[in-house]
Amino acid sequence: GVANSNVRALNRAGKAVLFAALAAATLLQCWRMQPLVRSVQADNQLYFFVAERVASGVPPHISLVDHKHQLPGLLSGAAIAAGRRLGADDVIAARVLSIAVAVVIVIGLFALAHALTGDLFAAMLTALAFLSFRTVFLEAATGFRPQLFMMGFAVLGHLAFARGRPFAAGALAACAFLCWQPAGLIGLDTAPPYGVVWSNPSLGTNSLYAIAFDASSQSATSPVVRV
Repeated sequence: GVANSNVRALNRAGKAVLFAALAAATLLQCWRMQPLVRSVQADNQLYFFVAERVASGVPPHISLVDHKHQLPGLLSGAAIAAGRRLGADDVIAARVLSIAVAVVIVIGLFALAHALTGDLFAAMLTALAFLSFRTVFLEAATGFRPQLFMMGFAVLGHLAFARGRPFAAGALAACAFLCWQPAGLIGLDTAPPYGVVWSNPSLGTNSLYAIAFDASSQSATSPVVRV
């Protein structure tokens, strides 16, 4: 019994060391992307605006002009609000959160691979392979990116499922969905003449298509139109 307890303690200590090493490697990758001086450009300006408005007390349904990513704006807004209490810059505060999410993703992938294979080498190889993807850490250092938050919740959801925790897996999957929805239903019409009104369209270029169903549930899809 004592020997087994010592082995378990050693295993826990070994995993803690591995997790710390993976966290350090992730932080190093993010630091190489210069998070303290990187500018906020393109879509990130929109994401920052939404998060800043949330931190300033503006309800998300008013400031959120692109409804594909509700949850990241709330999370980044909370980080900005916390940073303001500590005297931190808004952008830096949100980037700290994004970098923390990147750390969670790397460690989560390690844990997921280990849970699925039971092989420590395979788990480490998975984490190291992910650490080679420069774009992920560029997005983390830039901050605000909804896809990064989606990835974090998705990895944790898969890990929960692999460990036999379906309720937690479902909740995390729902959070991932709230982070990024690449497609959405504009409207539904069940009577002729068929048509819908598109209210509050997303900014930028959108790809639209229609799906028609008959009484026997057979369907046909229209060509995609970009507007």
